[in-house]
Amino acid sequence: GGDYQVTEDETPGYQLTAIDCTVEGQSVSGDLDTRTANISLTQPGGRAHCTFTNTKLGTLILRKETLPDGATEQFDFTVDGPDYSDGGPLADGQSYTAINPKPGTWTLAESLPAGWHLGNISCTSTLGTSTFTNDIDNLKTTVELAPGDTMDCTFTNVEDETITVEKVTVPAGDTTTSFAFTGSGSIGNFALKDGEKQSFSVNAGNGPYTLTETDPSGDGYEVTEIRCVNSQTGETTLGDLLTRTVSLDTKPGESQHCTFTNERHGQVVIRKATAPAGDTTNAFGFYGTFGSFELKDGEEKTILDVTPGTYSVSEVDPSGLNPEYGLKGIKCTDSDPNGTPST
Repeated sequence: GGDYQVTEDETPGYQLTAIDCTVEGQSVSGDLDTRTANISLTQPGGRAHCTFTNTKLGTLILRKETLPDGATEQFDFTVDGPDYSDGGPLADGQSYTAINPKPGTWTLAESLPAGWHLGNISCTSTLGTSTFTNDIDNLKTTVELAPGDTMDCTFTNVEDETITVEKVTVPAGDTTTSFAFTGSGSIGNFALKDGEKQSFSVNAGNGPYTLTETDPSGDGYEVTEIRCVNSQTGETTLGDLLTRTVSLDTKPGESQHCTFTNERHGQVVIRKATAPAGDTTNAFGFYGTFGSFELKDGEEKTILDVTPGTYSVSEVDPSGLNPEYGLKGIKCTDSDPNGTPST
């Protein structure tokens, strides 16, 4: 008989998970903290049998990837498991390895900087014995790490896709008229004046996105160009002028800048002057694009809501009214010297 102790040295890469002894027919558990089996033999010739069970530790790797590639943003992460809690920041291309993780349940999670979302989490088990369950909405994955296995997990973050809409009027400088827009999905309704722009964060996975401008003809304008440029690829998408709509199939990490150009409808004023002035008797006939009409000296005709284009106005030979009349000149003046000149 007597008291005895058996202690196992610590072995790198392994965890002592059980000490089971049978002492004189009785089951006795060892002390895992001290890695020791305490044996008391009370009978002459007593016997004891102890089993020390070691579980091989695994490897847990967390990697960071971004779309677009090469982003400098830092993504904070946490790694929590049996007797383990750690964390820190990772940028694109960087990785973190947990030191001798014990088999069991592990949670890998991250937080996001503004303008980014989590696109995917993928994990690979070297032995095929570990499993993982993703919770993309809550930015985490749960790993069941098997003994001796390596679980390699990659968090792929995607920069929020941005659609920017800019309003341009011709002529420039209309800070009074507000042009209404409707966008699909998270874009919704908004309005812009000349020179204004607004950006929207979107998710490519919910696309394509459409943008439509409300018919501006009631304000004396028409949409003459819709041009969207992909900031990453340089690809240009043109909108449909009849429906005033553009559809954008944006890919992850890409941004679009769309410019809606409106040209203001003009007006044409035709005035009649005689020399000498004051002839209120004779009515001089005109014809052309705006139809037929008559004007006397000092009178004028105004045609509103004229879209940009080519028009003609001709005067009927005035000598038929009075042989002394002849057309001596035609003068046209552009009311907006800063815009596109009319001739």
